[in-house]
Amino acid sequence: MQRIFLFWAVLGCLSPLILSACTACTTRTGAPETTRAAQPNVVLITIETLRADHVGAYGYARNTTPNLDRLAARGARFDNTVAQAPFTLPSIASLMTGQYPPGHGVRNHPAILAAEVETLAERFQADGYQTAAMTRHTWLRRKSGLDQGFDEYHNNKFSAGLDARSLSLAAVDWLEARDPERPFFLWMHFLDPHLPYTPSYPYSVLYRDENADEPRVKHLRSMMALDRENFEPTPYADIPGGPYYDLVFPYYPDNPALLDLAFWRRSRGSIFFGGARYRAEDIAELGELYDGAITYTDDNLARIMKALAELGIEETTVVAVTGDHGEAFGEHGLYFTHDFTLYDEVLRVPLVLHYPAAIEPGTVISQQVRLMDLAPTLLELAGIDPATLGDVDAVSLVPLIEGGSLPFLKAFAESAPRRHMFPEHKRVYFDGNRGSGAWCAPNGGSSSASLTPKEISTSSTTS
Repeated sequence: MQRIFLFWAVLGCLSPLILSACTACTTRTGAPETTRAAQPNVVLITIETLRADHVGAYGYARNTTPNLDRLAARGARFDNTVAQAPFTLPSIASLMTGQYPPGHGVRNHPAILAAEVETLAERFQADGYQTAAMTRHTWLRRKSGLDQGFDEYHNNKFSAGLDARSLSLAAVDWLEARDPERPFFLWMHFLDPHLPYTPSYPYSVLYRDENADEPRVKHLRSMMALDRENFEPTPYADIPGGPYYDLVFPYYPDNPALLDLAFWRRSRGSIFFGGARYRAEDIAELGELYDGAITYTDDNLARIMKALAELGIEETTVVAVTGDHGEAFGEHGLYFTHDFTLYDEVLRVPLVLHYPAAIEPGTVISQQVRLMDLAPTLLELAGIDPATLGDVDAVSLVPLIEGGSLPFLKAFAESAPRRHMFPEHKRVYFDGNRGSGAWCAPNGGSSSASLTPKEISTSSTTS
């Protein structure tokens, strides 16, 4: 198997991420009889902190994402998608621009995307699309510059709350009020799987064995297991959520990690970098809560898909669902965060595309792709020339979707260069010498060389 080694600027003295790749590995079943609409709508859904290996369609043992799995079965699933940064702002900036972080300039948070950088929303807007964004993330507010090209940009302004329920309800309201005579581009960013992992009951105990026989837990599990023809949220999707520890403490009153996080009994650095030395069962309980938050988000994904069907536009709408980055639960010495390494658990994200007019059900693409490749892909699926994005690093994935091939796609990712937030984090990666990769230096060290994505050195091994 071929492997590509990535070199980066990252906090933490760790080995490079190794990602397997396969050239043009695509399996397909069935063929739609419909033809591509001239101007399809586009819905982009990004889910915060969603690692691919916690999604059912990607082999996860728990039934965390029945609706996303259904969407994948009816469209295309990309098995090896690499985010360009392990935290939100630069990762989303790469998705929206088709550029690596050094190209678009957003390499930390807070940061501002420069006005001269062309975005996906600007291209849709220039082509006559209605454009709207709905997020609940602090780093994605208007001053980030990501509002470029959006007619409406809503961030943390939902009167019903700040959870997946309120965001999905607001999105449905917008879909119903939009101009039906014009195509639209709608972006939603769900935050629920992010720390502090506090979904409401019964999602909070959905994967906890001690609560398996409780009526509402059994009912939710049974509804999730139904083999539905249509998308339908469960009644529990209407339960308000939110980042509140009191939603989960009644069920996990003695978990030391939750107590440390909620009451600041330890410094964040001590928690994130392993100084607390939690037991495996304590870490697993936070994993249960994380999975419950994923399921709550997935339940509200069904609300969006149901609205598209009821409005009669599901067949003529491109739907893309992905994550901005993953999350670590003790892998490689990192706990309950993501910013500081570049391993699979923080960079490998799900990517599902659904568009009945152009994507055959059951398409599976195993070739390595980059999250930033989604920008030109969505433009091409909408009939807009991807070249209008300008000179970008990304490529359209439509050839893979259509059963063709692309050259092997090198994937560059970086954490925030020279970023240092926690005294417990003892070592820092600085930019590597050109052509030779990254090297370790103590805090306060410096580097005279700079490594850019276009100068990545690669090597191959056989296993």
